Parts: sequence; structure tokens; C-alpha cells
Amino acid sequence: MHLASLVEAVEQVRATSRKSEKVRLLADALRATQGPETPLAAMYLSGSLPQGKIGIGWNLIQQSLEDGPTAGEPLTLSDVHQALDRLATERGTGSTERRIAELKTLFHRARPDERRFLSQLLIGELRQGALEGVLLEA
Repeated sequence: MHLASLVEAVEQVRATSRKSEKVRLLADALRATQGPETPLAAMYLSGSLPQGKIGIGWNLIQQSLEDGPTAGEPLTLSDVHQALDRLATERGTGSTERRIAELKTLFHRARPDERRFLSQLLIGELRQGALEGVLLEA
């Protein structure tokens, strides 16, 4: 699944106040996934990362966005997951620079709405008006 599809679903969920509509939209998004994408999509939709907290804050995100937007090949959920795996394991001397480089690579492939979604997801501020209970219902 392309990240753009998930971001679109989140925007649609944010746009409605009806719980039944939120459940339908989330269920549609999950049905559009295959195999290992399904749990990834569910976690991202609930604002969680499979890697847990990975130590990315707003300062690192801002530094990673400084070079400006340059959307590349469309991102998939698997691409995002692999990048987050690499970010989660970065430790030691020079890890901040390596994290910024990894984030830059990810953000340079992302469209502006995807960058916004990823930033919110990374700092734990994804607010789409659907708590975990709504996602479980979906």
C-alpha cells in the first residue's frame, strides 16, 4: 500500500465526526492492505510505531526538512517501516547525523501531506479523531 492512500484515509477520518463513518473509512483502508502491511497500517492509523518510541523529536524533524521538499518515488508502508527500523537502531557517536540523513531520505520521497503525517506519527501527535477502540471496531 502506498503511504499516500493511508494519509488520504486519515484525512477523510479527520473530516467526519460520525463514528460509523470513521469505522467504515478505517475498515476500507485496512482492507486495501495485504500481508504484513495490515498490522503496519493499523498501528500507523492508531498513531503507534511497531518499533515503539524511537527518540525522534521535533528538532530532528525540523533539521531533516531544512533542504526543502523533493518528492520522489512513492513511499509504501514497507518503505516507511524499514526506514523506522533503521532509525530505531541508530546508536553511538554520529547517530544524530545518521538519523537526520535517514529522515531526509524518507522526507525527500514524501509529498507534503505525507511529510506532515510522518512528522505527527514520529512525535506521537497523530490526531485523526479515531481512538484505538474505533480502529478495533473497523
